[in-house]
Amino acid sequence: MNLFRRVPDAAKQKEIISMNGVCHSWIAGNAIAFLPEPVGKYWAEYRELLENAANFSDIFWLGENSSPQYLEKYPDWRDYVFLPEDGEMKMGHYMLQPARTCQQLTAAAGYLISRVLSEMRSGRHERAVKFTGILSHMIGECGQAAHVADPKMLSALFQQEGQSSLFHSPMENNSLVSYPEHSYSAQCLGDDESETVWRFVQKLAVLKSHSTKTIVPIMNAILKNDFAEAAVYASRTVGECTDIMADLLYTLYALFEGKKKGPDSVSLLELEPEDYLCDGMFNFLPQRSVMPGKKWDEPIPLDAGDGARPGIALLPEMFPGHAFPRFAFVRYRIPSGVFRRFDFGCGLNRLADRNETSGIFEIRLDGKSVWQSPPLSVNSGNVYASIQPGRAEHLELYVRDSRTETATTKFFYPCFFDMTLHRSNNDLPRPKIL
Repeated sequence: MNLFRRVPDAAKQKEIISMNGVCHSWIAGNAIAFLPEPVGKYWAEYRELLENAANFSDIFWLGENSSPQYLEKYPDWRDYVFLPEDGEMKMGHYMLQPARTCQQLTAAAGYLISRVLSEMRSGRHERAVKFTGILSHMIGECGQAAHVADPKMLSALFQQEGQSSLFHSPMENNSLVSYPEHSYSAQCLGDDESETVWRFVQKLAVLKSHSTKTIVPIMNAILKNDFAEAAVYASRTVGECTDIMADLLYTLYALFEGKKKGPDSVSLLELEPEDYLCDGMFNFLPQRSVMPGKKWDEPIPLDAGDGARPGIALLPEMFPGHAFPRFAFVRYRIPSGVFRRFDFGCGLNRLADRNETSGIFEIRLDGKSVWQSPPLSVNSGNVYASIQPGRAEHLELYVRDSRTETATTKFFYPCFFDMTLHRSNNDLPRPKIL
């Protein structure tokens, strides 16, 4: 997304205003309204620079061939748009894209957040703001349906025989997109750089997931030439981007001041998993708080005996003749050494059509099992326990069919509940069954 899209011409390059560049500026500037004082006052002093810097990755995309106006105005542009990868500094626009892996986005965000804080602590606040603008651009890219969408898939789904269309442009540059006025209170992402980077990238992953869900309605509207309808979905995402930017601005200032305001606890339901395995009857995905029912449009809540409640439903592979073991898992990346305790519950969903066998639940840290339940049937109820994550970087919820001979398919519907990471190790709950 860019404020000034550069269009090659036989004689010169023209600059035309781009709605997506406006959106980048909205995200960066409007986030300041969601900050408490004195944080808001600090960033408000540099609002115009922050809004401009949010477009640096596009303005200077052509390097030395960029607009002379901007090359003269920002002679230090290279410091911000070049990012490290493979041991060298490269033009970093592609490193901010939602198609990048979690590890790649973590590397880019980690570098930028470190540079912001270093500049703030050295009193070079304008340079800090410019680096922050690159982070804002990263947020905007992950919230842009045109960047989240796979162009090849768009063509396969929406392009008719005999037609040829570049869908990216109408998705990205819709002049009817507007900033959605709303209220929000910024939240601190973490108590140190490592935790902040982890939570920021997690926010981007959730944003990408939400943006993905807008692709089909936006495309359907575009194919009807109804750009007003398409703009409704795009505008909502601009609002979500702004909220994340507010969180980032608040956190950067808190870290600059040395204050610890990170959340006391984080639910796994707030995070996007880094890996998982589930049966095709669950669309090969862990299910959040509901699972597929007999009718396609009537999902089933999750209830292991304490009433319907939020959680994660997993379904081990159910294909007939499957060799031992039949298992399913969902794995999350967590910051090492930040959380002292992980609470959870587990059991089989009593509202499912049938539970024909029992399941053995496990918690794994960095691939090693650290907690295991006895075989739990549908009558066992919800079992609660806690473990200490220590310095683990990967937390996995795992479940398997308790049988040793599993060639015959027997259905069961395991769930995890109340999966919460805590910063404090106080008041460890006692397991119900162990």
